[in-house]
Amino acid sequence: MIRPETVPATVSRNAKTILLADDEDIVRGFVRAALQAEGYRVFEASDGEEAIHIANLFADTIELLLTDVVLPKKDGKQVAKEVNLLRPETRVLFMSGYHVDTLVRHGALQAGVDFLQKPFSIKALTSKVQSLME
Repeated sequence: MIRPETVPATVSRNAKTILLADDEDIVRGFVRAALQAEGYRVFEASDGEEAIHIANLFADTIELLLTDVVLPKKDGKQVAKEVNLLRPETRVLFMSGYHVDTLVRHGALQAGVDFLQKPFSIKALTSKVQSLME
């Protein structure tokens, strides 16, 4: 995990910051690498409580929370709610291997949220993130 006090040397201090929450190491690694290649600063959390902890510790703006819907300890919906209480300016992008209609039907998400269906390509990921950052 990248700690909030440790910014990779290859990322500009002026880079926009993304908080990434996913419990799968391979997904976090793939997403982190793709977003860092686009110049974003990425902090990683492997569960919901860790994501909230990072949001509490990091002093600068977090432009985007990119979270899996299903996470250990606290789900993505709860993480988004708590992060937005701390940081109302933070945009939220949910991702899941479950179809969005299924998640909405079971109450895990509200209709109309920003969502990225897993599996996704690097291009789909970066395009969606860029559109939310504008």
